[in-house]
Amino acid sequence: MPRGVHLRRPAGPGRTARPARRVSFEPAGRGGAPEADGGGDQHLPGRGYPRFPDPEGRRLVGGGGRPAGRPGRLHRDRAAVRPLRGDPREADRDDRQHRDVPPGRCRRPHPRTDLRVPSEESVSGRVGKARRPSEPDAEGLRTGLPRPDGHHRRRMGGDRAVPHRDAAPRPELFGRGHRDRSHQDQGPGIRPAMRREAPPALAVKAALLLAAGTLLFCSCSTFFRGSVPQRDGVLEVPGLFAPVEIVRDRFGIPHILAKNDHDLLFAQGFAHAQDRLFQMDLDRRLARGELAELFGEKALPADRLFRHLGLAARAPSLFAGWPAKTREIVQAYCDGVNAGMASLSAWPVEFRLLGAAPRRWTPEDVAAGALLKSFGLAQWIEEPVLYRIALRLSPEKFAELLPRVPPGSPVMAPSASGPAAKLPLPPSVLTEGIASLRRTVGDFPRSGGSNGWAVSGRKSATGRPLLANDPHMILPCPSLWYEVQLTAPGVDVYGVSFPGAPGVVIGHNPRIAWGFTSAMLDDADFFIERIEGDQVMFRKRWIPLSRRVETIRVKGGKDEVLTVLETPHGPILSPALPGISSALSFHWVGYDGGDPVGALHALDRARNREEFLAAVSGFPHPAQNIVYADLEGNIGVVLAGRIPVRKGGSTLLPVPGDTGEWDWKGFVPFSENPRVWNPPEQFVAAANFAPAGTSFRHYLSRLYEPPERGRRILRMLGSKEKFTVEAFERMQTDVLLPDAAKAVALAVQVAKNREAESPAFRDAAQILSEWDLSAGADSRGALLFEVFYEKLIENVFRDELGDDLYAEFTRSSRLAWNVMDRVIENRDSLFFVNAATGRKDSLDDLVARSLFSAMSFLKDRLGGASSTWRWGRLHQLTLEHPFGKKRYLRRWFNIGPIAVGGDGKTVFKEEFRHGTDFQVLVGPAMRQVVPLGDRRHARSVITTGASGHFYERHYRDQNPLWLSGKTHPAWTAPEDVASNREARLELVPK
Repeated sequence: MPRGVHLRRPAGPGRTARPARRVSFEPAGRGGAPEADGGGDQHLPGRGYPRFPDPEGRRLVGGGGRPAGRPGRLHRDRAAVRPLRGDPREADRDDRQHRDVPPGRCRRPHPRTDLRVPSEESVSGRVGKARRPSEPDAEGLRTGLPRPDGHHRRRMGGDRAVPHRDAAPRPELFGRGHRDRSHQDQGPGIRPAMRREAPPALAVKAALLLAAGTLLFCSCSTFFRGSVPQRDGVLEVPGLFAPVEIVRDRFGIPHILAKNDHDLLFAQGFAHAQDRLFQMDLDRRLARGELAELFGEKALPADRLFRHLGLAARAPSLFAGWPAKTREIVQAYCDGVNAGMASLSAWPVEFRLLGAAPRRWTPEDVAAGALLKSFGLAQWIEEPVLYRIALRLSPEKFAELLPRVPPGSPVMAPSASGPAAKLPLPPSVLTEGIASLRRTVGDFPRSGGSNGWAVSGRKSATGRPLLANDPHMILPCPSLWYEVQLTAPGVDVYGVSFPGAPGVVIGHNPRIAWGFTSAMLDDADFFIERIEGDQVMFRKRWIPLSRRVETIRVKGGKDEVLTVLETPHGPILSPALPGISSALSFHWVGYDGGDPVGALHALDRARNREEFLAAVSGFPHPAQNIVYADLEGNIGVVLAGRIPVRKGGSTLLPVPGDTGEWDWKGFVPFSENPRVWNPPEQFVAAANFAPAGTSFRHYLSRLYEPPERGRRILRMLGSKEKFTVEAFERMQTDVLLPDAAKAVALAVQVAKNREAESPAFRDAAQILSEWDLSAGADSRGALLFEVFYEKLIENVFRDELGDDLYAEFTRSSRLAWNVMDRVIENRDSLFFVNAATGRKDSLDDLVARSLFSAMSFLKDRLGGASSTWRWGRLHQLTLEHPFGKKRYLRRWFNIGPIAVGGDGKTVFKEEFRHGTDFQVLVGPAMRQVVPLGDRRHARSVITTGASGHFYERHYRDQNPLWLSGKTHPAWTAPEDVASNREARLELVPK
C-alpha cells in the first residue's frame, strides 16, 4: 500500500466507525519526495490539471492547463463524469430537460463555481471526504421509490436518481404544458391533474426569488464549507515518529503536544497549512515575484521589484549555509505543511476563485520567507525619498528636512551636494514596485514601531517581573501573526508565529518571557555604481557584472523576461540612464547570510539570561530591541541583530560604490551591542527611540520614531508603585497626547486673535480649548487637531516639494513629524517662503490658514453641526484581505471599517498615512502581557483570529477583544487547555 494520510473517526454511541481517509504523501528525506515535471511548478499528488466533461459523451478530455481548483474523487463506477456532491451545478440538473442536455451528462462549468474533477492519474494518493455509512430511515426508503410522475425522489444536495424508464418529460411550472396522464393507471383516491391558473406575477417573482436565494445559499455553503479542515478525530500521517496531539481551544488556537522536536514542528506546519494556506502561498509568491501569475499585469511592477531583490534566488544558498540542525527543523516543518495540504478535501476558497493551486512547501520557501519578513522590517524605505528630495532642493533646505540627529549620537551625514546629489538616478524599480504591491495585495509586512516594557518584582503586584509587548505592523486580514503553544520534551512555549515558518517569534515559556520592538537600525545602503559594458568598477578595479535571467509568468498575458544585473554590493535597482554610466545598487544585511530560524529555535527553549543571550547572539536580522524578563527576577533590553561597521557616518543618501571607501567593514561584535540590565529605576522600556547615546562609537541610525510615545510610556512606568496585568493592558491602549499641548496652545491663540475674521476661528478655538488631549474615537478635539496638523504640514512643505515628492515625503510619517516638530519649536523655517508669491509667511499666518482649511474640510465631510464631529468618523481601520480590494467581496473578506482612537504618536498606535483620508495603516498587530511565575494569568490577543477561512467564526472572533483593549487568556496549563477545549486532533504515524 502506498504511504498516505489516513483519517478515521472513532466509533461513538449510535454510529459506526468512520472509514479512514487517506492521502499519498512522501516527506522529503523519508522515502523520497515525489518530483513533478517542470521543476518549479510542482503540485501535490492529486492536484493535477483539470479535466472537463466531453459534450460528445467521452469520459474525460484534457483541460486548459490551469491547476485544478478543488481536490476530489473520481467515481469509477459511474457511466459519465458528474459534478462533485454539493456542487452548485448539481441543482442545475433539474433543468437539463429544458436545455436538451441528456441525463448523465454534465454541462460546462461556470467559471466562478467550477469545482473541477481531477484526472484519473491524479486520483492516486488522494483523499476524498470521509463519509459515514448511511443508516436506513423512513426518508431514505421513500427516496428510493419513484414518485407518481415516474421520477425518483432525491435529497437536497445528494445525487439525482436516474429517471424511471417510463417517466415522461417533466411538466412545466404551475401545470402549464403538463403531460396527459389518462393512459396511466391511477391508484385509489388519486384524481387526474387539474389545470390551474397562474398566480399573480408578484407571487411568482417572490417564489422564484426565494427558490433562487435558497439554492444560492446552499450552493455557497457547500462551496465554502468544502475547504474547512478537519480539526477533530484521528489522522494517520507518514513522516511522524510518534503520535502528536493538536488541541484547539475555544479561540481556535492550537496547543500542540509532541514527544520530540521533529514531530512538534511537523505538527506546527500541519496546523499552519490547515488555517492559513492562502496567506502562506501569497507570501511565498510575493517573495518569489510570482504575483502576476494570480493577478495579471497589474502585479508586474511588484514582481519586477522582488525579482531584482533576488530573495528567491538567494534562498537555496541561504538554506544550504544553515547548520544541519536548522535544516532538519525546517525540513520537518515543510513535511508537516505538505501533509496538512494533502489532508484538505478542498483548497481554500481563494484558490478556487482564482483557478489556482499551491505548490509543495520547500525549505527554500522558508528561507525566502525569512528574507521577506526581514526586508519588510528593515529601515530603508525613506532613503529613496530623501534622495529624490536632495536632487530637487537646495542643500540648505534639504538639510532642514533631514531627520534630527539623536542627542549625543556620533553621526556625520554626507553633504547634499556630494556625489549622490550629482547623479539623477531615481530608483524606479523600487518606487513602482512598492506602488504596484499596495494596489494589488496590500503592503508587505513592514514595521511601524513597537512598544515593549518590563518592571521588576519591586514594581509588580505579584513580586515577580511583569512584561508587556505590542509590535506595530501593517494590519491585514488575516493577521500576520498566528498564536500557538508548542510542547515537547525540553520546550513549552506559547506565543505568536509567522505562518510559513517554524517556531515562536514572541512569547514566553515557564522560565522567561520576551517581546520584540524595532531597533530602527540603518541596515541597508544604496551605492552609486560605475558601469561600462559588462563590467562594474569595484574597489578601483573593473570586474564582470553578474547577470540573472528571470521569467515572469503573467495571467492572461505574455511572459516577461527580465535580466537582473548584480554587483558585489547587490542588485541594480535603477538601470543606467542614457548618457550616464552609473546605476544604483542596493545592499542590505539580509544578503550577508545568518540563521534566524535557529536563533528563534534556541530562544524558545532558553531558561535563563545566559541561554537567552546565547540564543539572540545568533539572530542576524531584522535588528530588534528585545525586552526580557525571567523567573529569577532579571529584566533588560538587548539590541539583537547585525550592526554594520561603516566609514564613520550615516548613509541616508546613496554613497559611491567604486572606491570601496563606503563598503561595510563587517559587523559590530554582539558583545558590544547596546543593552541594559536591572536598572535602578526597576523598569526598562523600548519604543523605537535611540538605543544608545554618545558612549556608543558606531553609527546606528538617524531615523527613529517621534519621542512622544516613548516619553509617555516612561512617565507611566515611573508614576506608579505597583503594576498588575490589568494596569499594563490599560497602558497598551493609552491614547493621551500630552506633547501636543504646545501645538494646541499655538492654534488656540491664533484662532482667538482672528475670531472677528470668521466664525470658523471661534468654533476652532472653543473645540481645541475644551480638548483634554485624549485621542479617543469619540473626541472632537482630537479630530480637529489631527486635521489641522496635516493641513499645517501641507501648507508648509507642499508648494516647495511639489505634489509627487510631497506625497512620498508624507508617506513616511517619521520624516514629516520630525521636521514639523522642529518648525513649531523654532517658529521659523526656510519653507515659510511662498513658492508662488515669493513672500515669506509667518508661522501664525500658516496656522490660521491651516485651521480655516481644517474647519472647512470637516464641514464638507461631516456636516456643519460640529457637535456631531468625532475622531472615529474619519479615523477608521479596515483589516483588508487581498480579495477585499474588490468592492463586491469586501463584506465577506474584510473586517471593518471600524472607528478607532489614537494616532501615530500615542501608545495605542493607530498610524494613518497623510493624504489617505486618515485611514489606519499601522497598529499593534498583537498584544501580550506576561506575569512571570504566574503564567496561568498571561494574556494575549491578535487583530483577527486563528483561522484564515473567512466563513469560520475564528476568522474574526478576536477582533472585538482587540478593539476594546481586552485580551484573552493564554492557556498553557494542561488542565486549562482541557477545560477550554473545542477540538482535538491526533496525528499518528503511518
